[in-house]
Amino acid sequence: MKRNNLMLTIVALLIFVSLVGKHSIQGAESDVSNLEKIVEGLQLENISIDEWNVYMKKPIQDDENVQQMIQEFRLYKWSEQKEENVHKWIGTREIHHLNVKETLQIVTTTINNHSQSYILYNASGTGWHDEKWADYTQYFNENLLRKFNGNVQIFTCVRGHTSDKIESVLQFQAERILDKFRAKSVEALVEENFVSISGLTSDWNQAIPTEKGNMNIQVALRNAGLGGNTTVIVGTPIITTEY
Repeated sequence: MKRNNLMLTIVALLIFVSLVGKHSIQGAESDVSNLEKIVEGLQLENISIDEWNVYMKKPIQDDENVQQMIQEFRLYKWSEQKEENVHKWIGTREIHHLNVKETLQIVTTTINNHSQSYILYNASGTGWHDEKWADYTQYFNENLLRKFNGNVQIFTCVRGHTSDKIESVLQFQAERILDKFRAKSVEALVEENFVSISGLTSDWNQAIPTEKGNMNIQVALRNAGLGGNTTVIVGTPIITTEY
């Protein structure tokens, strides 16, 4: 089971790193707002929200001045890491009044003398507070998207749990959650205590290809066993965290 978790995580992260979206600022704002829609759908199913994440990627030119970029994001605490073929500058910041932790990475990879550089952004929050989310989205749109100047790929993810006894099998529960977003199942992985379903909804614009068609939402449920909670994770267009 742990091996399955690892492989699913690696696949999701590889898709996230490899995709290069060309979203306008308005399109990126819309992608971020999908997270709020996910939360609303889960709450309608009596699922408590534990954590949410916003991920963003922007490709940059290799010759862009890293120190200038670090100065532009000077409120972050920066460190530098060098590994084989990978050079990273990692900035972290905690915004207490928003209950948000941020990580910003400037990454350059070199393979066969070919370099590729990009910025990776991750924001995470615990629980769910409507007012704090409204304040965060305003901060995100005004401070981050404007600096990134569009041309970004947005991923969102929500993790929650339910202590209610699920009388139906996990697959039916996952399909019920998909219905909340008017999504149709594209492909699924089903085990006794775990299910992951990828789907497609016309409510959201971006999508990624799979062998069985495009997808832009993924739902995963894991049952902890008798008396335990059921963990629920929903991501768009794909889950980018371990499950």
